[in-house]
Amino acid sequence: MTVREHGFKAEVQQLLNLMIHSVYSDREVFLRELISNAADALDKVRFMELTRKDLNAAEDPERLAVRLILDAENKTLTLEDDGIGMTEDEVMANLGTIARSGTRAFLEQLGEEQDAPQLIGQFGLGFYSAFMVAEEVTVDTRSGEPGSEAVRWISRGEGTYEVEASERTHRGTSIRLKLREDASEYLEVARLRHAVSRHSNFLPWPIDVDGEQANSGKALWLESASSVKDEEADAFYRSVAMDWQPPALRVHVQVDSPLQYAALLFIPSQRPMDLFHPDMKK
Repeated sequence: MTVREHGFKAEVQQLLNLMIHSVYSDREVFLRELISNAADALDKVRFMELTRKDLNAAEDPERLAVRLILDAENKTLTLEDDGIGMTEDEVMANLGTIARSGTRAFLEQLGEEQDAPQLIGQFGLGFYSAFMVAEEVTVDTRSGEPGSEAVRWISRGEGTYEVEASERTHRGTSIRLKLREDASEYLEVARLRHAVSRHSNFLPWPIDVDGEQANSGKALWLESASSVKDEEADAFYRSVAMDWQPPALRVHVQVDSPLQYAALLFIPSQRPMDLFHPDMKK
């Protein structure tokens, strides 16, 4: 495969300019989005393996995981997974354009609300949030489909991206971020572990930061209420609510019919100061 250069569509470029040139108070949202994408790829391949025996193998089939690899010398952060991966056509469809028709709606709503992290997740634009912290993004991926070739996607978010052959030998995807000068904090193990604990602690797949698992890997809402310890539930509450006091009440709900769902409801021990001021902006 020769190197081929492509241009982003106008709306995608508008989005990238927004990501690159704006500064948000919570830029670590990029890590949550990339990890969530990797977890989705792992979920998909686990489902497919139930009915497909011909899929390409992962590098370590015994332990599927998401891995964060730091390289302080070269100022890069790499996020790698053993998920389903992508073919060349899927790379073009998923990384060259925004498949959903919500791009313009995203941009219009962002102009009204100025709440980028929330809207990024709402409109499924998580991959592009990488440009908040990266001056260059390189994606190496190999699909789980038999006979698929590895593909590399490279962009600096400046209007074009390149697609070429990759040397990746096994199924999955790695995203290498060449970090900006003002994003060097994401080369610190402690900083990454904190972000994983805050945003992705209860994903069911191991999330390794420089070789050590940084998440609990346990979705408490899917566990039976009797098996969830108070200490576990309180830790989860603090991680999502940023409230350092234990909740006053916890309600664990699991419903099987007519729809199946599970939920955890927490009531804070103290009312928020802005409870009766819904117009207050934090």
